Amino acid sequence: MIPKRVQWSRRRKPVLVAVAVTAALGLGAAIVTVTGHGGASDRLTAAQTTQRASAFTGTLALPLVALSDRDAAIGTMALPPEAEASLKADLEAGRTGLAWLSLWDDQAEDGDSVRISASGFALDLELYNAPHRIGIPVAGQSPGLAITGLHDGGGGITLGIQTTDGVVLTPVLQPGQVLPIGLR
Repeated sequence: MIPKRVQWSRRRKPVLVAVAVTAALGLGAAIVTVTGHGGASDRLTAAQTTQRASAFTGTLALPLVALSDRDAAIGTMALPPEAEASLKADLEAGRTGLAWLSLWDDQAEDGDSVRISASGFALDLELYNAPHRIGIPVAGQSPGLAITGLHDGGGGITLGIQTTDGVVLTPVLQPGQVLPIGLR
């Protein structure tokens, strides 16, 4: 039996369908790779951006790490062994203390990242909507920390920080911008 001839335009085209699906998936992967977040970005109005900047006082009260939580806090800091030993010696001698810093991207989870710096310690963090809780050293008469914008996924780098007084929203940061914060 000889099969009937079917017009080419009416035949199923599995190869063409496979190529189209592969191209669509590749385009989606390229968007996620380039933007780091699949297209979502922060969408703050100019008024919201201004309000965040004017409401930020530049000084925060962070909860101190309890003695029983000291090892857990140090574990969050990703320190090399020699730096960890030095920090423990400073803690034992009373030259420094530890505070908890909880921060997150308070807008779209769009690939924002920052560097946290405090008393010789530095850690780079990609921000998510779920809070990161890390220990930071606090030392000296006027302890402080600096948050440096590293990468903006779109719309500025937006941070929420949990303090002993509640949630504080920082001014919107740009890559390379440093936000100094005094600790009390």
